[in-house]
Amino acid sequence: MKTKADHLKKTRKKIVEQVKESARTPRSKPLIPTLPTSITPLDCALSGGVSIGQISNIVGDSSSGKTFLASEFIAAAYRLLGNKLEWFYDDVENRYSFNTRDLYGIDIIKKDQINSHTIEDFTGNLKSKLSRLPEGKTLIYVLDCFDMLSSKAEMERDKDKEDKGTYNLEKVKNLGKFFRLRMKDIRDKKCILIIISQVRENIGVTYGPKYYRTGGKALDHMASLIIWLAETEKHRKKGRVYGITTKARITKIGNDKPFREAYMEILFDYGVDNIRTNILYLYNLYTDLGKHKAKVESELFQWDNNEFSLKGLIHHIESNNLEKELAQKVIDKWEKIEDSISSAGRKKKW
Repeated sequence: MKTKADHLKKTRKKIVEQVKESARTPRSKPLIPTLPTSITPLDCALSGGVSIGQISNIVGDSSSGKTFLASEFIAAAYRLLGNKLEWFYDDVENRYSFNTRDLYGIDIIKKDQINSHTIEDFTGNLKSKLSRLPEGKTLIYVLDCFDMLSSKAEMERDKDKEDKGTYNLEKVKNLGKFFRLRMKDIRDKKCILIIISQVRENIGVTYGPKYYRTGGKALDHMASLIIWLAETEKHRKKGRVYGITTKARITKIGNDKPFREAYMEILFDYGVDNIRTNILYLYNLYTDLGKHKAKVESELFQWDNNEFSLKGLIHHIESNNLEKELAQKVIDKWEKIEDSISSAGRKKKW
């Protein structure tokens, strides 16, 4: 006759077997949809693009191309989604001066829009945009930049001519509270929130990171993607700077390919030049520091058994609509490197 102890032992054994079986079976994670940035190497580094329904943080100094990158992303999303996309470029500093109608065919900054001035303005603006977003549409909200936001408490102190130097703590506190309250709305409404931050420097630091950005732990924890940008080279013609090379370093991303890096070529009167970027990557013309290995304008490039200068190859690709073929070559090269460093083929642990 089976006792109660025998029954408990059998039940316990069954539970252990179920746990072991579930551990052997890989749990597939739901794929978070992404939107491409239109910059092929960066999209490779991001495993497809920027995640929808998440918060992203772009960090860099004033000359690193933060505004260009955010603007290119909006333009690329508009080409893909059309009228299913809504965007708001919250220009806190009121200094956005790019002719985006000429660059992208759309106005990144809307006429008569009211930009945020305080952290309270920003949280109110985003809450309003989310609540009024029509079903089936995606919202891209860019805050440029977090560092320039004031707070109501700071403004009140300014009226009283008293500054105790605590307004940054108030901003971070309010931001953390906002994230806790609005993360579900950002996710459910398929919003992409991009917060741009300015690089700061730890003066006299002897260990730890030399550079940092404001936002505290709130941005570190709540942002699913953090990209640090740095200008690596200025490009000159006839003694004048016409563009830069920017290095993007991914310090946080929610997948199994972290810490990837990518370069991009930015021309001030054109935007991010994806064709030039792809050519320089494909033909190994970036150094580890992101600078060009040689004067690329004098290099010769082999393409379909023909030889071209950089300018000639760009013209050939554009005139023959070979942009997708070029991008695919870049993707193939990137994936070949990923395959060479992966653990695929090893015996499964479980």
